[in-house]
Amino acid sequence: MSPSCSNLENTRLAADLAVGQMTQDDSFLPYTINPVLAASITQPLPRDSLDGRIDTTVLNLRLTSQAGDRFHWGASFRYDDRDNKTPRDEYVYIGGDSQLQDTGVASSRRRYNEPYSYEERRLRVDAGYRMGGSGRLTASAERKETERTFSEREEATEDTFSVGWNQDFSDWFG
Repeated sequence: MSPSCSNLENTRLAADLAVGQMTQDDSFLPYTINPVLAASITQPLPRDSLDGRIDTTVLNLRLTSQAGDRFHWGASFRYDDRDNKTPRDEYVYIGGDSQLQDTGVASSRRRYNEPYSYEERRLRVDAGYRMGGSGRLTASAERKETERTFSEREEATEDTFSVGWNQDFSDWFG
């Protein structure tokens, strides 16, 4: 007879938090270093540097328990936020340093940088039960919600469910 598991002694809570900031402030290179082509530039770059900044936050929480000799369960939550504070500007795409530098207002090579941000929340619950011998039945459910900026799909919700059976090979071959 095996001893029974106490729920409190076999329950664990884990958490981690990461907060950060990414920056990029290196000076832009000029459209060209060729003085003849540089004379054709009618509009300068919108700024001297990208002046990029992204604030990041990631939070993970996990609660697990071995609720009995054969049964275990877990629940987890993840929050991931990338807040892109990079300025949005209009730039002219230049294919190469030896091409004509068409930077005028009517240029067909005008593009906008799209500093996208996203926020993701993920909630997952799972459970498992060890059957007689070495077989294990598992089940899980997960919901993931994502919000993005400057994206074709700004919001997405995904629900995933799974059920599985694991069996050790030693029971089949002997």
